[in-house]
This record gives sequence, C-alpha cells and structure tokens, in this order.
Amino acid sequence: QFCDEITYAISGKARIYADDTITDITGGQIHYIRKGCNHKIEVYPDEDFRYICIGYTLKENSMPSAFHAFMQERKHFTVQDNAVLQKLCPLLVDEFYTWDDWSNDVVTGYLYQILIATFRTATATIHPQKSRSDSEKANFTVYRALRYIDKNFLHIEKIKEISRDLSY
Repeated sequence: QFCDEITYAISGKARIYADDTITDITGGQIHYIRKGCNHKIEVYPDEDFRYICIGYTLKENSMPSAFHAFMQERKHFTVQDNAVLQKLCPLLVDEFYTWDDWSNDVVTGYLYQILIATFRTATATIHPQKSRSDSEKANFTVYRALRYIDKNFLHIEKIKEISRDLSY
C-alpha cells in the first residue's frame, strides 16, 4: 500500500483482509487503511459489491493535528457512513467525467470533505458524545426538521412525509 486509502461500499458485501485482520464490509460502510498495510478485497459469491476506492497522500499540515494523530493511531478501521460519503462520492466521480479548469480545486474540496466526514464518523463511533439534555434534544429535533425541509422542500407533498422520514 503506497498511500492512505478510503473505500466506500456502495452496495453488496465483501471481505477485506488488512494485515492480520479480516473484516466484512457492506453497502453504506467506510473502510480506512493506512499507508504501508497489506490488504485485499474478496467479494462474496453472488454479491454485487460496488465500491469507490480513494487513495490519497496528504501534504504536511493540510489537516488538523487531531486528524493526523487519530489516523496514525490506527492501521485500519471500518465504520458506518452517516450518509455523507453516499452524497460526496458520486459528486467526486462525476467531476472526473466533466473535467475542466476548476476540477482540480473541486476534487481537492471533495476529498477534504470525505476525509473530514470519515474522521468525524470514526471519532463519534469510538468516542461517543455525552447524552443531551431535554432542551438540547428539543432544539436538535427542531433543527433536524428544519434542515430536512430545507433540503427537500421541492419534493415534500404532505407533512406526514416529514414525520415519517424523520421517525417522529
């Protein structure tokens, strides 16, 4: 492995061998592997495993020190995507097909977003946040509903859709 690598599983199921560890990965999961680790992906029979593999090397001081420290402490890990990579990865791939004068900057921006999203997801899984107070939960619920409406206002036909999609 000549660079750090993030694999985003779009669908299906596979087994990832990383050094002496075997991990199953399914659609919607992210697998990180650090430079220098031996690895391979083996697809389960009859599985339509689709994935995006992103290899990268960061410039010095291009990310916060907490990011570098966290990633250097781990040779590899697998976490569940919180739907951020599901949205960013197709945008990244599309940019390669529509390459123009702006594409280098756009690709760099998407890569940084993907790295930060992976870091946030992994640290939240390993170091969960403390539980929120009742007023914080209420504020979060309102914020979540407003955010949902803002993102989907063109497609919402009934208020029931909002409560259904947000499980309220």
